[in-house]
Amino acid sequence: MQYFGYVLMGLGIILNMVGVVGAAFSVSASRGKGFAAPVLNIPEVLKAIPDIITAILKAPQWLLMVIFGCAVFWFGFQATRGGWPFA
Repeated sequence: MQYFGYVLMGLGIILNMVGVVGAAFSVSASRGKGFAAPVLNIPEVLKAIPDIITAILKAPQWLLMVIFGCAVFWFGFQATRGGWPFA
C-alpha cells in the first residue's frame, strides 16, 4: 500500500503543476482586461466578495485540477502511512 501511496502522491503533484501552469496562462491571457485592480478601502473589498465567490463557483478547469490534485496527494499521503481510509 505504501508504493500505491507514492504513486498517488506523484499523480497529485503532477495535477497541481498542470493546474498552476493553466492558471498562469489564463491570468496572462486576461492581463490588461481588468483582471487585477487596486482596492483602496474596506467597502470596496466587501462589495467584491460576491464576485469572488461566483468566480470560484464557476471553477475554471485549472482550479478543479488543483483541487483534485490536492485531494489525490492527500489520499496518497494517507496510503503511505496507513492512515484513515487505508487503515
